[in-house]
Amino acid sequence: MLVKRNRPRAFEQRAGLSFLHRMTHSMVRAILAASAGAHVVLWPAMWRFLRRTQHGWSKAVIVSTAAPRIGLALSFLGYAGWLLGSLGYAANPRWPFFHPLSPRLFWPRAGLGLLFIGHGLVVWAALSLGPSFGLRPRIIAEHRLVRHGPYRFVRHPLYTGLHALDLGTFVLAPCALFLLSLIAAVVGNTMRARAEERVLLARYGDAYRAYARSVGRFLPKVRRFNRRCAPPPPG
Repeated sequence: MLVKRNRPRAFEQRAGLSFLHRMTHSMVRAILAASAGAHVVLWPAMWRFLRRTQHGWSKAVIVSTAAPRIGLALSFLGYAGWLLGSLGYAANPRWPFFHPLSPRLFWPRAGLGLLFIGHGLVVWAALSLGPSFGLRPRIIAEHRLVRHGPYRFVRHPLYTGLHALDLGTFVLAPCALFLLSLIAAVVGNTMRARAEERVLLARYGDAYRAYARSVGRFLPKVRRFNRRCAPPPPG
């Protein structure tokens, strides 16, 4: 009886760690399910709302270019890998696709923060674009150069938000599937962003060139101090 009542401390520690691991595991599954579910609900609703705002437009194309096929394919593969992978992980995290690469890559607080930032940026960017939102690199007569909202800080905040979702999901569930989804999304969205910028530059000329010089593509530019504003040297 004494042996049963006084179990070794190492066993209790292992049991506690196992319980904590199960709690963290279940929390990650719930977070990823909610994250992917939010997109399943929000995207169709937001798309219908933005399409309604274009009612009565002539939609005459002013400038357009062919969408990069490889970039478009990689972009959608990255998004599909993130969305379906999140739902699959929530259903059964023991699938071979979700085998963790390393426990050192598991950063739950950073992952949760990135998911909040990503979802917020995606919604903010889409609403800021309003009727100018579209999937093809083209400018129609009613489009305007958007420089408000998150576009004050980066030129492609919607892509930035999607990258934050991919990275946040990876550090919550650091497996090869989410890493490949992140890489595909970054490469594909970079190719798409360059095509969109060529169209914007052809339409808005110097105005867009000046905007691009002052605002980063996916990340805000670090402002440098003007030398004229620096204090004079002593003496």
